[in-house]
Amino acid sequence: MPQKVLKGDYDVYALQRIIQKLSDLVRSHPNLSLSQIAERISAWASQPFHREYLGRLRAYSLNDAHINTIVEWIVEFHDPDFRKKLTPEAIFGVVGEASRDFYFHFSQIDPFEAWEQEVFNAFAGIYICAPADDRNSYLPMPVLRRFFADPDAFPPDVRVKRALDIKQYVSERSILVLRAMPIGYYHAAEFPMSLLFPPGFAPLDVKMVYEGIGIASGNSVRVFLRECLSRVGKSHSILIHPKGRVEEANPRSISINVGGNVRNEVRADWEKLSDDDLRHLRAEFAETIALGHHLAGTAQIELSPLPNVKNRVEMTFTRDQVYHRKPPDFLRHGDLHFIRPDIENRDEIARIVDNPLAVGALE
Repeated sequence: MPQKVLKGDYDVYALQRIIQKLSDLVRSHPNLSLSQIAERISAWASQPFHREYLGRLRAYSLNDAHINTIVEWIVEFHDPDFRKKLTPEAIFGVVGEASRDFYFHFSQIDPFEAWEQEVFNAFAGIYICAPADDRNSYLPMPVLRRFFADPDAFPPDVRVKRALDIKQYVSERSILVLRAMPIGYYHAAEFPMSLLFPPGFAPLDVKMVYEGIGIASGNSVRVFLRECLSRVGKSHSILIHPKGRVEEANPRSISINVGGNVRNEVRADWEKLSDDDLRHLRAEFAETIALGHHLAGTAQIELSPLPNVKNRVEMTFTRDQVYHRKPPDFLRHGDLHFIRPDIENRDEIARIVDNPLAVGALE
């Protein structure tokens, strides 16, 4: 029997989450329909619950008592914590868990069989998003740590075409997770690199966490995201190209594609690497080197005046980015992959590593 029905106040966000949850149940159970859900709720509640109530729910016209019955049934049989997820604030406790209230209708997507299945499967994973025209994006961590320790000590030709401050370096990078889902799309999450640092680090960027979907088609991946608080958008248009003559011309057999604006400078940097730094580069960029393709594209970012939560956009700008693939457990190897392994922020990193989306793929 359900608990005593209380008069509630379900807003549009809560109704969207309830509707999406029911849709997910139908989608994931081939023999389950909305009519059967209504029958199961009736049997559980020991009182009639008609199929038309679910139609009213979709029209946002169902009364609170019946909505409460639906929520209690979901809590009882499918998700004990579901009621806690009916407010936008809940996303901060479960960063990687799907809010599933995007402006996308999966039923309208072309059948998965018509997609490039090989591309879809091959490029699920974890990526560092970095500026394509920054020399720092292609150099191993020991080199960057020495540079940021005292940038002024380096000659002018070493300081051009790169971030000169570690906070700028951190603010321009993020971690993108593309998790392949059974019906042929990526469940995507993106969080800033600054999220890995403790509050005392005071980064230049706002710690904005995004969530959304990705679609693979041909030699491209399109990622559509919404920021978890303001709900404003961000997208990635990623092109996938096979490696070829550009990589073959790199010194020291380093098979990494470099943006044209910094290619000559980076190749000169690679020529100067010590044997230890070269070994570190090959280990740090191992996934990118082994991939056999290079991923680059454009991120389009919308800015909203926080804490406005009505999708108001003040401006839109783009960034040319390179996407370096990382192993699933890269956050556990700070000395190899992290610009400041000396910074202790274990609790936050553990929370990221253990959340359902990012660490479901980052373990």
